[in-house]
Amino acid sequence: MAITLQSLYNELKEIRTYLIKIGPKRRQGHILESKLSEANIVHEQFECWLNTYKSKLRKDDDDDPVVHSFCKQFLTLFNEIVDLCQSDKNSEDFVTMSTFDLKTALNLLPCMTDTEANTKQLIDNIEYYNSLLDKDVCKKNLINFVLKSRLSQAAKLRLNSSYASVDDLITDMRKELLPRKSATAISSKLEHIKQNDLSISDFGNQLSELFVDLTISQANGKSENYSILKPLNENIAIKKFADGLRDRRLSTIIAARNFSTLKDAIQAAMDEEVTTASGSGEIMEDKDEVFEEISEDGISRSRPEVHRREDIGSAVNNIEVSPEENKGYVNNLMLTL
Repeated sequence: MAITLQSLYNELKEIRTYLIKIGPKRRQGHILESKLSEANIVHEQFECWLNTYKSKLRKDDDDDPVVHSFCKQFLTLFNEIVDLCQSDKNSEDFVTMSTFDLKTALNLLPCMTDTEANTKQLIDNIEYYNSLLDKDVCKKNLINFVLKSRLSQAAKLRLNSSYASVDDLITDMRKELLPRKSATAISSKLEHIKQNDLSISDFGNQLSELFVDLTISQANGKSENYSILKPLNENIAIKKFADGLRDRRLSTIIAARNFSTLKDAIQAAMDEEVTTASGSGEIMEDKDEVFEEISEDGISRSRPEVHRREDIGSAVNNIEVSPEENKGYVNNLMLTL
């Protein structure tokens, strides 16, 4: 009987461990319902076991302390799983609920400071919060909140006092509040950009900025244009990156790989540069170990590795010549050292 209880307890423990391990972000939807259902099945099996156990006890018998302790631990564990699932269910409902929350809006949407980076962040956060709201009345509250409390005085003068949709507000903010850069001027810079003395990383960052600025300029504040322009301009940027590299061998390698994203092309170029530098070092080390001399007949021969005077004697002993010739050979070698 105790073995069955131990087995049920272990099953429940595995469910709780799994729920904790995957974290609150994944404890949602189907996973949450599935694990809660598994826990309920184990709990039902526990109830059946407990009823059977109690029916077999005599009236005057006391519960086994071990069994009693296991039952208590089992129920505590089950309640923990229910609390975990319930808290995550409430969290999921909050994220997808159709209610404009003022506290969330205050934390998520920064006040404008009329800087480009700040304006871009505000626009991006408005888009994100809008994606969480379902009801039109909530979206209307978001529009009013932005117009009344998040804009600077200069921005209020450039925008309308009301908007029919959040998308219209975002489009107008991009068009009126972000600085307009000439697409022609950016294209000209992109056409003539070269690595020169820059590192591959700096060259890539410079080209990435031009790619982003060109896409924003050509999109003219319309969200639907970004999805069309981004892949086209990114392909152009990848080609200009490969063409502008200082190392022509590296340029050919990057161009031949047909990268789909600029960041991948930049990273590949950096990796290839490190690999090439490492290989060149090994070649130079191998060359340093080779000693050759050219004879009078123009034939290259390896120089004998006899560099010390004490090695001369042993070298001479291996030559089968007369004592007179041996003496003359030694004298000639001594003169050459």
